[in-house]
Amino acid sequence: MSHIFIAEDNYSDAVLLREALRENGVEAEYELAEDGEKAIQKLRRLENGGPLPDLIVLDLNLPRVRGQDILRFIRAEDGLKHINTVIVTSSGAKRDRDACTAADAYFIKCSDWDDCLKLAQHLAAFLPAEPSSH
Repeated sequence: MSHIFIAEDNYSDAVLLREALRENGVEAEYELAEDGEKAIQKLRRLENGGPLPDLIVLDLNLPRVRGQDILRFIRAEDGLKHINTVIVTSSGAKRDRDACTAADAYFIKCSDWDDCLKLAQHLAAFLPAEPSSH
C-alpha cells in the first residue's frame, strides 16, 4: 500500500483528491497537514523515523509556510529530496509555476469530478509500481 502525504488547508479538497485516487484504483494511506508549518514538522518526523511517503502533494497557498518554501525544504533534505513531489494548486500564475521548477509536476486543482479523476490519474503515475519501504 502506498503512502501519500498531502499538504492542503482545504479539507474538502484533500478528501476529494483522496476519493478520486481511490476511484482510480490507488490503495494508499494518507497523511494530511493543514498548514505549511505542520507539513514541515510532519515531514521532519517522517524523515527521522519514517515511514516516508511515496508521493508528496503540495498546495502553494498554505497558511504559515508557503508551498514553495516547503518544496525548497524537501529538496534540501537528503532523506526527502528523492520523493516525487507535485504541486496541486488553484494558481496558474507564471510566477508560481516558475517558483516551483523543483517540483516533479505542477497541476491546477480540479473544478469538477471528471477533472478530479483526470488529476488523480496523473498523480497515480508518480507512485512507484511497488510502494517503497523507505
